[in-house]
Amino acid sequence: MGSWDLIRSQQPARSIIVSQRASRPLTWLCLGYEFEDLMAQLEPADIASVKPAPGAQLARLGTKLVERYSQGKYTLTPSFRAGGAQYELAFVHCGIVADLLTMGRQRDFSNIAKISVCYISELWASQLPLKTEFLHRLQCFDAVFIGCAGPVEELSKQIGRPCYYLPPAVDALASCPYPDLAGRCIDFLSVGRRPEQIHRSLLAHSQTDQLFFYLRDTVRGLAKAEVVTTQDHRQQLLSFLKRSKYFLANRPKFDQPLGANDHEVGYRFFEGAAAGCVMIGDAPRNQAFDALFGWPDVVIPNPEDPSKIIDLYRELESDPERVARIRQRNVVESLRRHDWAYRWQTLLDTVGLAPTDALTQRLEQLASLADSVEQQG
Repeated sequence: MGSWDLIRSQQPARSIIVSQRASRPLTWLCLGYEFEDLMAQLEPADIASVKPAPGAQLARLGTKLVERYSQGKYTLTPSFRAGGAQYELAFVHCGIVADLLTMGRQRDFSNIAKISVCYISELWASQLPLKTEFLHRLQCFDAVFIGCAGPVEELSKQIGRPCYYLPPAVDALASCPYPDLAGRCIDFLSVGRRPEQIHRSLLAHSQTDQLFFYLRDTVRGLAKAEVVTTQDHRQQLLSFLKRSKYFLANRPKFDQPLGANDHEVGYRFFEGAAAGCVMIGDAPRNQAFDALFGWPDVVIPNPEDPSKIIDLYRELESDPERVARIRQRNVVESLRRHDWAYRWQTLLDTVGLAPTDALTQRLEQLASLADSVEQQG
């Protein structure tokens, strides 16, 4: 199952962040690793990650079977040891709930920290009820935080532990296009899943208009692709976003049938808004989205006729004052709501730990920059 490695250490460390970055450097997980990197700036923290091992998929399956049929009494997962260190907080970060199978023996974290919490970036309401092996592991934590709102209440009932919604966010300072505005030379940016008819219309227009720059994925399966470094991947995406006029942003799994509680707020909305893009797409229709993005024109709806996407583009381009207001408002609101520092503050408040001076200073910096951008008119 691999061995553990302390990949970053601060002395003295109040917290330990348990990461998957060494074994799962995948594109879709890089935003979460950005969260970890920022936490390590705001919090005196160690970061530990399990090293990849041959046959990891087979080992994961074996762990699942052993735990399921032993009702959690036995496991193949290696113990986590922190060299005798003791922490105030252990923060165990998973992309999906199945990652718990390779994140050590969860009861070990309560032995090395006064408070242990788990953060699962993606867990859908339709995945409940969870299998036994996952329930036993989650019951080892004092609290569970989830990047999806739908399953929070039901999961809390299942595991008998408090569960909380902790929405995605971004490094809003790194995403902010101000004060040195780059030219928005990319007319349309599309990342990941996209409406096929809109894509074909944009592609056709880019072939007839040599001045129209449509930047999009051209390789399948990028979500499962490994990155060279997580920081480099994030920096490149931010460079694209800050140079894009319009960004296709649709609710997660928009092209699949979803359960009543499976309408979630995906990463794209946070990324596009923070970079000052005008977002065009299909926004989630739920209370979470309204609470997180409750300002005008945050997402311009897709045209009912997908072939009219260029008409919508031209309409927006003909009203530069409206477009400028949208971009500025998206940046200002992101600086005030959607930096990872706000999520970390929420977590610390929830578990009863005081904010650090570094966290307080970052919140002040975010507020100051938001005021500055807003005053630019």
